[in-house]
Amino acid sequence: MPANGPKRSNLALFDVAAPNRILAAARDDLDWGIAWCCVREGMHPTNVARLTPKNMDEEGWLQWIRVKNAAPRRTLVPEADRARLRIFLALDKPTRKTMWLRMDQLIRRAGFPGGGPRVLRKTFILNELRRFQGRTDVFLLVAQRAGCTVGVVVQHYLDLEQWEAVGKR
Repeated sequence: MPANGPKRSNLALFDVAAPNRILAAARDDLDWGIAWCCVREGMHPTNVARLTPKNMDEEGWLQWIRVKNAAPRRTLVPEADRARLRIFLALDKPTRKTMWLRMDQLIRRAGFPGGGPRVLRKTFILNELRRFQGRTDVFLLVAQRAGCTVGVVVQHYLDLEQWEAVGKR
């Protein structure tokens, strides 16, 4: 084991069903909320830790400032997820280290090799590439949604293309 702890996975989950399986494996509202923010919205763990009920308005818009580049982000939370997300927003958030450990356990319970919020964030980017597939502005849209650069999205696109080319769908 390395001096700073066990080696953790930093790879995305290419399985299309991964987000739903991971959310279904949540054992409580805290697990579910952390996973939802990372895998559905590509949120950075620091942003997850800072969320409060004030981040979501009455219409269901969740808003935050991306920690890595100060870019404003917002998403309209699906009606089916709003009540549970409001519960999560009211909870005390754990440290990023605790979030990482919870996500590692959650990902394993869902039947995938372990990982943390970064794995979920990368999985989010892959699924956004699938969702916007065929659009000429796919890289810009996904970069905006993920709050990252187009270069990061292009690398994920290349990874996904190679994965699917070898029949790993």
